[in-house]
Amino acid sequence: MRFLLLASVCALLSLICVLLFAYMGGSVDAQGVLHEPFALIPLAWMLFVAAVYFAFRYWKTRPR
Repeated sequence: MRFLLLASVCALLSLICVLLFAYMGGSVDAQGVLHEPFALIPLAWMLFVAAVYFAFRYWKTRPR
């Protein structure tokens, strides 16, 4: 059961990272420097991979 909970939390956090990246967007300041929350992209991917891992672990250890 804990693997299912971990998978759900990781998937939800991954979705939140993607939505935050889309909502915040990027901007260019007066000097031409791009400012965007780039760290959210790899964080979302890492959380997604963790969610898939925990879902697989739940599937392998679920009660039958």
